[in-house]
This record gives sequence, C-alpha cells and structure tokens, in this order.
Amino acid sequence: EEARGHGAGEAEQVHVAPADARAWGVEVGPPARTTTAAELVLSGSLRTNDNRTARIASLVPGQIAAVHVDLGSAVQGGQPLATLNAPEFARAQTDYLQALTQAELARADAERARALRESRALEEREFLRRQSVYEEHLADLRAAEGILRALGVTEEGMAALAAGVDAQAASGPHSRVDPLLPIRTPLGGVVLERNAVLGEPVEPGRTLFTVSDLSVLWAWLDAYEHQIPHLDPSAEVVVRTALLPGRDFPGRITFIADQVDPELRTVRVRVEVPNRDGALKPNMYVQGFLRVRSPGVERIVVPPDAVQLHEGHAALRGQRFA
Repeated sequence: EEARGHGAGEAEQVHVAPADARAWGVEVGPPARTTTAAELVLSGSLRTNDNRTARIASLVPGQIAAVHVDLGSAVQGGQPLATLNAPEFARAQTDYLQALTQAELARADAERARALRESRALEEREFLRRQSVYEEHLADLRAAEGILRALGVTEEGMAALAAGVDAQAASGPHSRVDPLLPIRTPLGGVVLERNAVLGEPVEPGRTLFTVSDLSVLWAWLDAYEHQIPHLDPSAEVVVRTALLPGRDFPGRITFIADQVDPELRTVRVRVEVPNRDGALKPNMYVQGFLRVRSPGVERIVVPPDAVQLHEGHAALRGQRFA
C-alpha cells in the first residue's frame, strides 16, 4: 500500500498488507534450484507406430471369397482377415506335393544305393549319381515349401497338406489341394483400413487391410530453428492434448531429424508414447513438453509468474516484494 524511496543504490520496496496480499493472490517464497537446462514446448500430432503397423496384401491374384473382420475389429497375430479364391495358390500346393513325392522317391532310391554300395554291389559313381538326384529333388522341395510359407501357410497347414503322400492314398495326394487362401495379419491390433469387398477381384500388392497396434503411438513434433540447440534425445518428455485436460502421457524421444524442413523451418522430433488404455487416438493434435537436464549444473529458478516485464524485458533485479 505504500512505496517509500531510499537512498542511491538502495532497492525500492513495496509493502503490502497481509490481507491485501491474500486478496490479490500474492505469494512469497524463496527461489529454487534445478538441473533443468531448458524447457521446450513443441506442437504436433499423433500417428500410428510404423513398427507396430501392417499393410496387408495378397501375393497372388484371386477373388475375395469371404471377409471375416470389419473396421475397428480387434485382431490377434495370425488371424485370418479374409479368404481369397486363388488358382495360383492351388498350383503352388500341387507343385509342393509333386516335389515332395519326387523327393521321397529319390530319398528311398539313395538309401538303397547306399546299402548296395556297402555290400559292394554298386559302383561309387552310381551311388553318387543317385545321391545327387536326391539332393536336386530336395532343393526343389525346399523352394516349393518356401512359396507356400510366403503365402501364409502355417506349420500345421504344411503337415496336413503333406500327410499321406508316402502312403499314396487311393484318392491321390492332390485331393488335399484347396484354392482358398486365408489372408492373415502378421500382428495383433485394430483394423484401421478395410479395402476388401466380397466377390471383388484382387491383384497382387493391393492393400486389403491396415492393422495397427495402438498401445504405443508416435507423436511427431515440430521444433523451430531457435529450439534446435536444446534438443536432446535424453530429454524428459510429457505429451498433452486439450481433449484430455489434466492428463500427462510420458514418452521418450526415438528420433530427431537431421535436416530442417525448407518451408516450415522446423525439425521433426518423434516421441514414442505408451497408450495402454487407448485414450489417445491417431491424428490428435498434441503438445510435447521437453525438459532437458544438465547433471551436476544447478541453476536458480523462480516461478514464471514471478518474472515482471519492464519496458518489454524480464526483470527481477532491484525489485523485491514483501
């Protein structure tokens, strides 16, 4: 309530009655010490985690015979999302069965040759020829097996397809060939995109589904040029969104771009943010609060509200509130 001047070199003092201080919201406290070197606020948005996202397509042409999931469906790794009627898949199974049959016959012939050689009833040259034939058929079998695995056939599916080949059942091994190819997801998550329609023809490479694990998202933040010197991969990060006031989502920096965007004049910073309860959604606008520390170096700090502006500049020296 009262301001009194003092002699030269003495600081001016403003005395405020306790009742007025409480009414005006004035608080008094000592400065604190911190090892924080810089605090940055970066704006950006959330995106799916590319390391936990799959864009699923067929490797062979065909026709959609069934669709098993819809947008928003929660799926597990290995679960079929759709079924494709694919003649090339049937041919791949036929090639595998033929290669398996030939390899079994060549193996039996090579074993007989080994027994005959040991009894000196077969020349070494003939034994080596039969062994070479077996190895060639075995290589063909491995190649055919690799094609089926690339198409998503599981261990159980391979075993079921190969069952009974050596027995030469009356119906023949090719009776087990099925042109229906399951399109499976390689990871668990949520179906974010679906481009599969019943009866629609499909070409190889066309994305049918996008599945993403949303339990960990990426926040892509923009740092301006004057903030670049303070960027540190070890900085503490908290992500916040205005849609969820009062909630902090701790994260960690996993990437800082090596170049400045020529138009925006910003550097991209990627923060990995756990999202176990699913509160955060891809494409949300967020802010990232980065706190860079300098271990072993302490600084004196005061609350931001304690800093007064004098002619446009922050000033504390020579002023004291009591």
